Amino acid sequence: MVKNTKNYYTITSKAHVHQVETNVGDKKLRFETGKIGRLADGATIAQMGDTIVYSTICYDKTTTSSDITPLRVDYFARFSAIGETTGNYLRRDCRGDDQEILIARLIDRPIRPMLLEGWKHDTQILSWVLSYDKKHPSETLAINCASMALALSDIPVENIISAVDVGIINGEFLLNPTSEQRKKSDLVLTIAGTKKDILMIEGLSNFITEQQLLKAIKVGHDEISKLCLVMEEFQGKFGKKKKRDTLRTIPPSLMENIDKLYGEKIMNILQVKEKHARHKLMTSAEAEILTKFQSSSCSVSSFAIRIDFPQALEPTGYRTVGKHQAIREKSN
Repeated sequence: MVKNTKNYYTITSKAHVHQVETNVGDKKLRFETGKIGRLADGATIAQMGDTIVYSTICYDKTTTSSDITPLRVDYFARFSAIGETTGNYLRRDCRGDDQEILIARLIDRPIRPMLLEGWKHDTQILSWVLSYDKKHPSETLAINCASMALALSDIPVENIISAVDVGIINGEFLLNPTSEQRKKSDLVLTIAGTKKDILMIEGLSNFITEQQLLKAIKVGHDEISKLCLVMEEFQGKFGKKKKRDTLRTIPPSLMENIDKLYGEKIMNILQVKEKHARHKLMTSAEAEILTKFQSSSCSVSSFAIRIDFPQALEPTGYRTVGKHQAIREKSN
């Protein structure tokens, strides 16, 4: 057992099961890994009170050609979490309702930008509410649980994220208010971020001052920073080595060459007003560029075969649009 009084956490290990316990405000938060979900790339159980969330993360071992981050996030809160059964004829839970979809988006928003650029594996995060005590909400618990599962997996991320709720009752700030406290609170604010930055803010409030809102954000982020340090410590002891050998990043030299040889041509194409004519010209330019940089005489041909053309063209497009905007503003 490892105790750290400075950061308020305790790490315990028994065989292959590892736990870390810390405080978030006046409530205890516990993470556990290694007991179930050992075939997943990352699996974690998070508990606050008697509310328990279980998150797993898995990814396809082959890469895709998608030009977006191939990440899917799902969140499920079944009736069994509160010891009940659905009232429909089949006695089965159906697809996720609107609330579950919205909470899945809460999980997705801060996590998606943390995946390293070039990660092209189809990835899925599943979060299940195993138990709900009707006192401790599961939303931020699910964000933290999914983040810990991601941290323990071999998927490379820029930073670990965590989340807290902040409330205000009688002028006092509360961290992770209970369901009853939320009804009395003038503010219910969900904040997610890294130990240095805030990535997401969502909430509702009665009329409060700007100073109260800014202080609530500061109180929340201070707690997020402490929680991120605890999660980093846990990851350092029990996390997997990050997989970086399949990251598909574009060499700067390739982007510079495309910009140098075809920048002006692309700028002229983007200024064509008729959509179908512009698309035909751009398709022709794409084919010409790919042929040029896949040729054996090009020093980056081995990499160019695998690149996503829109990503390589992106700097040229930004430069072109910016230059065109400057020309238009000057003419006006």
